[in-house]
Amino acid sequence: MNNGAPSPVRTFKKTLFKSPQGSAQTFAFLGGALETWERFTEEFAAGGLIASSSAEERELAAMPTTNDANEGMLGMWRRHSRDKPSLTVGHFSNQAAFARNETQDFMNALFIDEDHAHIRKEARRIDTSGIEKHRRDAVIQYKKTVAEENHKKEAERHAKKTSVAEYFSALEIVVDNALLNTMLDQLIKDQLELHRRLGEEKTIPKKTHLSSKHARLQVLLLVVERYKARRRGESLDDEVNFLNLINS
Repeated sequence: MNNGAPSPVRTFKKTLFKSPQGSAQTFAFLGGALETWERFTEEFAAGGLIASSSAEERELAAMPTTNDANEGMLGMWRRHSRDKPSLTVGHFSNQAAFARNETQDFMNALFIDEDHAHIRKEARRIDTSGIEKHRRDAVIQYKKTVAEENHKKEAERHAKKTSVAEYFSALEIVVDNALLNTMLDQLIKDQLELHRRLGEEKTIPKKTHLSSKHARLQVLLLVVERYKARRRGESLDDEVNFLNLINS
C-alpha cells in the first residue's frame, strides 16, 4: 500500500551504511534469521512431510491458526468493529456463530416456513429490547469511571509531589558537624534528600543502599564536607563512591 510515505525498505537502505557497524550487524541478523527460516520451512519443501501427505492426513493435521480460539475471534471483532462501526457485539457474535457452526446448512436441511418466521420474530424482539444500548451505556460508564479514577490518582500524585517539593524547599542545608551528629535519623534522611535535589553530588547512594543510620550519617558528613569545599572554590572529583569511602 502506497500512502505517499517513503518506502521503509528504501529508507533502511539509505541509512544502512551510515553506521560503521550497520552493514555487519544487518548481515549477521539476516544470516541468523535465514537459518531459522530454513528450519521452520523444512516440512513445506518438495518431498517433505506436507507435500507427501494425503488429503486425509492433511485434514487430520489441520489446526487453528492461533493457540487460543479467543485470540482469533477477538482479532476478527477488532477488524469488523473498525470496518463497520455500527456493528454491535451481539450481531457480530451471532454472525460468527452462524458461520462457524454452518447454521445455514442446518436451516436449509430442516427449517420450514414457521421456523423462519419464528427466527425473524425473535431477532426483532432482541433488536428492540435495548440489550445493546444497555451494554454500550455500561461500557461508556465504565470508561468514564476509569478516566475519573485515573484523573483523581494523577491529581493526588501531583499534590503529593508538590507537597514534598514545598517541604524540601523550606529546609536549610546544615553544615555544622556537631549538629549533624546529634540529628535524628529522619532528619539525616531529609538532609541527604536535600543534597540529592540540589544536584551537586551525582553519586549519593540510593536510600535502599543505606540500610543503617550510621551509614546514612557517614555519607551525609562526607557530602557536607564536599559542599563546604565547593563554597570555598575548591575543585572536586565528581565521580566519588561514597559507599567505598565510608567502608574503607
